Amino acid sequence: MTLHPQIEFWVALVSSLVTVVILGVNIVYVIKFRESVDIQRKTSQGAILLTMNNQFFYTEPHKRIIRCLEEGKSLRTKAANVTDEDLDDHIGMLDTIGTFVRAGIVDKKLVYELFSHYIESTYEAPEVADYIKQLHVRDSSLFSDFEWIYHEMKKS
Repeated sequence: MTLHPQIEFWVALVSSLVTVVILGVNIVYVIKFRESVDIQRKTSQGAILLTMNNQFFYTEPHKRIIRCLEEGKSLRTKAANVTDEDLDDHIGMLDTIGTFVRAGIVDKKLVYELFSHYIESTYEAPEVADYIKQLHVRDSSLFSDFEWIYHEMKKS
């Protein structure tokens, strides 16, 4: 059984219009979904950076190490009281920041604004360089993301 040619035309036209509307709705859905994912990513990134910021600037040993570096004091004096474990914690925090940037979890520009000065001053401190050299004798991959983020911050 065949339909009248005019009916076939209208059926094809309506079918095409429905397809276009469905396609349009799907495009809008994809755009909204991407916007939602972007908002969630930024929110998560903000939470991570806020947590790291609070830990880095308001807890020991980071406060003590930052203070020594800012004042140009040696980290290895009795007064500074910075142990290898303290250095390991401090560099480890900056290494984690580097890992997060390298993996795309946090934005390099945000890290630059919040931490670049401290990444650079820590990396450039002679005691830190000596400590990392000692560690690299056993395992040259230790703190590789700290070294990577230092070089990324210097480029910016």
